[in-house]
Amino acid sequence: LLPAGTHTRPMRRTASSVLIGAQGLSAVRIDDSHYPCSEGDTVAVPSWSSVSYSNETSDPAVIFEFSDAPTIAALGLYREEKDHTR
Repeated sequence: LLPAGTHTRPMRRTASSVLIGAQGLSAVRIDDSHYPCSEGDTVAVPSWSSVSYSNETSDPAVIFEFSDAPTIAALGLYREEKDHTR
């Protein structure tokens, strides 16, 4: 859930993920690229890429995420770095 006016800090992790816009309008920044995300859009986030989310509208937005984090963690390879900028 991204409430109206939300801007998250960038982070990166060793897991990759897929994001699906479920409601409203939002934006995803991956490294130096910016991707608008609306209902039904799909965005892939590669492993160890800096990612942040924003919702500059006056309505909430929802992004569904699934990732390979459980598998990466079970292998003992999971790491994350918060507030990461490139």
